[in-house]
Amino acid sequence: MSKPTKFFIYLLLLIAIAKIELINKSFAQEEEILGNRCRDTKYDIVSFFDIKNKDTVFYRKIYSDVPVIAVFVKAKAGDDFFPVQSIIFKDSATNQVMQIIDSDSDSIAILNIEFDDYNFDGYTDIYVYDGCAILANCFGKVFIYDKNKNKFVRDYAFDDMTSIQADKEKKEILSFNQCCAGAESESRTYKYFDGKLTMVKEILKSYDNEKAKFRYIIKEYDDKGNLVNSKEIISDKYELDE
Repeated sequence: MSKPTKFFIYLLLLIAIAKIELINKSFAQEEEILGNRCRDTKYDIVSFFDIKNKDTVFYRKIYSDVPVIAVFVKAKAGDDFFPVQSIIFKDSATNQVMQIIDSDSDSIAILNIEFDDYNFDGYTDIYVYDGCAILANCFGKVFIYDKNKNKFVRDYAFDDMTSIQADKEKKEILSFNQCCAGAESESRTYKYFDGKLTMVKEILKSYDNEKAKFRYIIKEYDDKGNLVNSKEIISDKYELDE
């Protein structure tokens, strides 16, 4: 191999090393700016209790035909109770902002974001909610991914629900709220009928001090929301076997 050829190869290696160092430096600077960073997280729930005034970004794949979404979490300076100001969603393929969910304009105390399919169409949706109370009563908003608009659209049908869960096997949405050290609770089950979320079952629990037992009122509804069955159960069980 001639000397000019060796020199040319050596020069190319130096250029390649310089580029790698530049890229690593760029990533390091970005990491320093963003602080806590988790790329392509697989967690269904991402919490921001320890965001500590630092912006954060993570990536999420919501469906095979949708580019990976970059989720930028902007911290609210000096607020330990509600540390997130906004969540910015970007299309990683185009770097275009898809939408912004802001704690002030959207009236949401943002402490958690949960990824799940809340309308059972195969696309991952999001549930943005607060830090939950002592009895794990979580209040927030559900945003359904609209593939035609390429954004998450708030579904107001979920607004009055608490501690929302999606049962994919039964295709049911569950809402649960409790108080009084768990002596009283409200559990509601919803199903989709012609695209509309309808309550099909309701269980109201209270405590009867005179009988020293729990009273359960169970109501069932049809696909139009009409009451079709109601019964009362008095039991010493903290939870029913239903």
